[in-house]
Amino acid sequence: MNRNTSGRQSRSRPPLLLLAVLAVLFTGGSWSEALAAKCAQCNKLVRGRNVTSNGRAYCSQRCFHKTLPDCSECGKRLKGKYLVSDDGHKFCSQKCYETILPTCEICDKRLMSIKIIDGHNYCSHHASGPRCSDCRLPFASGFDLPDGRKICTTCNKTAIYEIDPAMQYYRRARREVQNITGWKVRHIPGLQIVGVDTLTRLLGSDSKHIQGLNIHGFYKRNERTTRTRNVFGKITNSETDVTKQIYIAYGLGPESFMATAVHEFTHDIIADNFPHVTDLPLWVQEGICQYTAAIFCRHYGYTDERAAIEGSPDKVYGDGYRYFKKVFRDTSDWRIVSAWMQKSRGRQLPAIAPK
Repeated sequence: MNRNTSGRQSRSRPPLLLLAVLAVLFTGGSWSEALAAKCAQCNKLVRGRNVTSNGRAYCSQRCFHKTLPDCSECGKRLKGKYLVSDDGHKFCSQKCYETILPTCEICDKRLMSIKIIDGHNYCSHHASGPRCSDCRLPFASGFDLPDGRKICTTCNKTAIYEIDPAMQYYRRARREVQNITGWKVRHIPGLQIVGVDTLTRLLGSDSKHIQGLNIHGFYKRNERTTRTRNVFGKITNSETDVTKQIYIAYGLGPESFMATAVHEFTHDIIADNFPHVTDLPLWVQEGICQYTAAIFCRHYGYTDERAAIEGSPDKVYGDGYRYFKKVFRDTSDWRIVSAWMQKSRGRQLPAIAPK
């Protein structure tokens, strides 16, 4: 079964807004009788009434104004009160300040308070709205899928719904797994493109630990052994018939589809070559399959899919992956993975992935 993820969400804020005051308002400046001093701007001798600010004297308001900064947006000379962002930019008015505020990616509204989801900015209204099942981001325009999922208009353009376009990615994923693992991966005919409702039924009781997360794929394997005995009851012949099936959810984009297929083909390698691993806690199998999918995503720069694998909060898929990332030192050398599985025979492992 494929990895299950949910979009990460965090609150952020636009640049901090500070109020500053220029000239003689609240900076300590004042009109005073002239002393034997020179103007800090024009260097002329200050006579009569003058402006002082921050310990400096100016012969006139004109000279003082020349020392003031310009508005970072409109370029006008600042006078009186002005606004300062936390990165040091100065603005003559609220209107100019608002030009640096982030905007909601859906409604383009300037935001004093924003919500960031996977690096994207949204207003509170759209952040709490429907999310695409493929890119996992909020959207304003999209479609309802028959299994209850929603997909945005952008992802729908490349989403895979039919078996014919799916097969080219399916075959490529098989080749990629062979290249990554070094193990021969037999073709598994009869790929099924189904809804997540079907995947949930196939998972049965195993779906309890992934409630609320996305389900993208399922590897099904049945083994039936036929034994022949002689008249004395001794087994003279034994044959095992193996049937395999891979199910992948429709509505996935090419990157998500291939990461899912890589995960499921890794299940097949484990079942064929390391059958004892299937008796270990579930996080072992799923963690190794996720680790292989992450190698694939890293190689092709599928950053969103890799981030979904690495950031999954699931105790089986997420914690399992992160455990093996530490054990295998985030290497792409699958010989280390094979060696670990060989040594895992008879090993006592905890029911929950260590953190």
